[in-house]
Amino acid sequence: MKIGMVSREYPPFFGGGVGTYVYQMSRAFAEAGHEVHVFTVRTGTDDRHADPPGVTVHREPFEPTEIQHAGFQGSWTAAQAWFQVASLFRGALLEWAADHELDVVEFPEWEAPGWMLALDWQWTVPMVVNSHTPTWVLQELNGQPPLPGALLEKLQLALADGVCAPCSPMAVRVEAGVALAAPVTVVHHPFFADGVLDEAAPPTGRRMLYVGRLERRKGVITLVDAAQRALGEFADAELVLVGGDTTTRPGGGSMKEYLCERIDARFRSRIHFVENIPPAELYEYYRAALFCVFPSIFENFPNVCLEAMAAGRTAIVGRDSGMVEMIGEAGVPVAPEDPDSLATEMIALLGDPERAATLGRRAFDRVRDVFAPEKMAARRVAFYQSIIDQVGARSSLQKRLARVALPVWREVMPEYAAAFRVLLEGCADEDESASPADRVLRKVRAHAPWPERPLRAALYGGGQHTRKLAPYFGRLAERGLEIALILDDDPRRAGQDIAGVKIAPPSAAIEQGVDIVVLSSDAAEPMLWEKSRPLRAAGLPVVRLYAPDD
Repeated sequence: MKIGMVSREYPPFFGGGVGTYVYQMSRAFAEAGHEVHVFTVRTGTDDRHADPPGVTVHREPFEPTEIQHAGFQGSWTAAQAWFQVASLFRGALLEWAADHELDVVEFPEWEAPGWMLALDWQWTVPMVVNSHTPTWVLQELNGQPPLPGALLEKLQLALADGVCAPCSPMAVRVEAGVALAAPVTVVHHPFFADGVLDEAAPPTGRRMLYVGRLERRKGVITLVDAAQRALGEFADAELVLVGGDTTTRPGGGSMKEYLCERIDARFRSRIHFVENIPPAELYEYYRAALFCVFPSIFENFPNVCLEAMAAGRTAIVGRDSGMVEMIGEAGVPVAPEDPDSLATEMIALLGDPERAATLGRRAFDRVRDVFAPEKMAARRVAFYQSIIDQVGARSSLQKRLARVALPVWREVMPEYAAAFRVLLEGCADEDESASPADRVLRKVRAHAPWPERPLRAALYGGGQHTRKLAPYFGRLAERGLEIALILDDDPRRAGQDIAGVKIAPPSAAIEQGVDIVVLSSDAAEPMLWEKSRPLRAAGLPVVRLYAPDD
């Protein structure tokens, strides 16, 4: 079979799990005798020495346009490269396919690199999308506002001739988030365990190991809290966290700093943070561990779990993640975000090194059997063939468009149109409808006096609507509207914050002397309007964003 694979990430420019998967999958295809073409970008030296034998890598020169020249402003700058890469791949694949044949092309859903091509009538090669973890899922799990452009991932998934995912939990999330014409097919990823270890070496000591970004969705807060209880039980135990920092602490900011703040002084010398290290050195960390801990709130098919298994180490994993399928009977599933349950399992393994070693040997054998590259290549080719047969070996724009359900268009088109308005006009700051911030400013100016000094406003509602507004707080302040407070009726949320702005009960709007209250919800706006009666009775102006203008 002639197979095309598209990925912005590919060695020597990995970036993340997508690049690792495409490298291993393309190698597995080539070793199985298939013709493989990888389409990626070149951002530096065209380094081909790392390309797997038999894989043809097409590296397209990629020089991101200066943001100010592209017209992107505010949080849209994060999506700028996505549009450029999608356009780059569309041109490269159309040009190459004009003189060559491919049976199928696989795209990741991550950053939607294939949506422009999928909307081109000239493209007729069957298209498959492999779901690694959509951006909208990551942002939600990390408590962050949606990233502009991310909904194009949903459009690409809906347009695809076939959609697959490496684990059942990911398939369920995609089907829940996008109205697809057919179910998502589960096809696991391969893993090359050659060169790791010839046999499972028994673990020594009581080191617990975490590998991965210090990211909220990966359960690192729960991990640090649970580890301190385990360290209190075993004086010779330690926890090592290997991975880079992120800005996903509650309210935003350094997660590493947040974790360090949570560590009791008694345990600071036994909880170690290590920056990202080369893969060759990483296996030394696996071998030095008694077991690994990956307590993710959600995870798709992380390579770190496979690496730990290949090194003969068992792992405690979040039970709502794909790692449960990966590790099978060779690991320990635990409820995510439950530090007590996690601590109990950590203490049990620390106190029973023989059990940890037994599970490690099972993991060592399982990764080499279940995820053997030749098996995974055969299964993925069978999936490809089923899609090729369904479309009669020829994809068409008409068929692709017919698959996109009306709810998908309703969700995607406003953002799709906004993106092109920004691209063509470069004037998001002047267009009152271009962002949620502009709606707030327009409504406030229409319904409240505007003194020469900045207005202090409270947003009533601490849900998704306010989180979507959060990236624009700075922009609002620049225009004279400071978001000083967030009001919420749930007393459990008092004292928390969103983007650094404290959450408080509605009465705080009067107590702290804000100038105006803005109802921050769409569907719940009528209910909040009724609940705001005491505020209005006290003389505070209350603004409705979605009620018709008077």
